[in-house]
Parts: sequence; structure tokens; C-alpha cells
Amino acid sequence: MVKKKEDIKMIRSQLDKRLSILREHFRIMPPLIGGWISLIRKSLGMTQVQLAKRLGITPQTLSEIEKYEQKDTITLSTLKRIGHALECSVYVTFIPKMPLESIVTEQAKKTAQKMVKQAAHTMALEKQQPSEKYLDKQVEELAAELIRSQDKRIWEDS
Repeated sequence: MVKKKEDIKMIRSQLDKRLSILREHFRIMPPLIGGWISLIRKSLGMTQVQLAKRLGITPQTLSEIEKYEQKDTITLSTLKRIGHALECSVYVTFIPKMPLESIVTEQAKKTAQKMVKQAAHTMALEKQQPSEKYLDKQVEELAAELIRSQDKRIWEDS
């Protein structure tokens, strides 16, 4: 379990480095049409009948499973079982669309903007409306503080 705030930032940084490789790989990889099961099976020169026999199911069931994969309704346990029969490993992972640090920074800025906007509204009611430049600076400073302190409010009202 993570105990220190610095540890979370270090873990996030290390994870970002590892995930950036996957993010880049999947960015340039064309979308898969037809599903992995069918593609790997055909690439191995294996028929549905042959794979179904290895799995102890009917070819019709395998055909349905391949359709489930295409519709994203296949279960992870089924994927693993078929992966084993195809001599493949199955990996399920989250690949952030951008670095984790960027995700945290964006969310902190959204939260800070909301907080500063509420304060500015109150000030405006008292005829003490600050300038946009001042408000922007406050948002940046508050966002940095939210990140530094790992304030859980960052993820409220996402």
C-alpha cells in the first residue's frame, strides 16, 4: 500500500514510462477487424472445427464465441481459455490516452477552475471582481496545490 505522497507521484511517473510504449504502439496499430480469435486461428492455418475440438466445444459454439468477441460481449475467462488453446497469452490492460500526469493535471485544473469560479462569483456579488489574468493565475496555483497535496477533491464531480 502506498504510504507517502511522493510515492504516488513516483509510481505514476514509472507507470507512465511503461505505458507510453503501449500507448505509442496502439496509436500506430490499425484497428482490428474480425477479432483476434479468428485472426490468430486463421494465421495458424487452423479451422473452426479444429479449434473447437481443442476446446471441447462445437464449431457452432466457437462461431458464436467469435461473434461475441466482435461485439465486445466475450468474457475474460473465455478469452483466456481460447488463448491457451491457441498457444497465446491474453493481456487485458488499460492504456491511458495520455500520460497519467497529464490526466491528473487536467482534472486538477478543471477542479481548480470550478473552485476559483465560485469564489469569483462571490467576489463579483460584492463588487470585487478580479481580473481574468488574476483568476487564471489562481487556477494554475490552486491546481498545482491540489496535485501536490493529492487532494481527493480533484476527482469529485468528474
